Amino acid sequence: MTLLNSCSLRNKDGSIHVFDSSYANFRSWLLNATATNMAYMLSAQLATLKLDVNFLFVDSNAFDLCSNETVNQLMTDACNLLSNAGCTGSATNTICNPPAGSATRIAQGVDKDCIDKINNGGPVVPVAPCSATFATFTCQ
Repeated sequence: MTLLNSCSLRNKDGSIHVFDSSYANFRSWLLNATATNMAYMLSAQLATLKLDVNFLFVDSNAFDLCSNETVNQLMTDACNLLSNAGCTGSATNTICNPPAGSATRIAQGVDKDCIDKINNGGPVVPVAPCSATFATFTCQ
């Protein structure tokens, strides 16, 4: 819960979602995400990536080819786009639902797309080199 509550992940209406210990509530929040509010869809993708990094399925130091950043930098950027300042320009407003065509919504969509690619097995450059094996053959 602390991991997910550390970023201003959003609900459908743009309000900040506060996670509790209920798996059913988390599952419902995650599965109901749509891009009608881009902040909500970005939140669902970011929550998934944060869990993947936490449980070592994704290396946060790997380089993401989509965003041209490390996974950790991409997650930080996404968190910033979901913060009150990133959503509204005002730290007093807790709703995040940027209108279509706004710079914030476009940036949220770009980060959402890159995170979605990672979540679905998209390419990242690992920190440590991969081992390589080469087939042997003979020329005649």
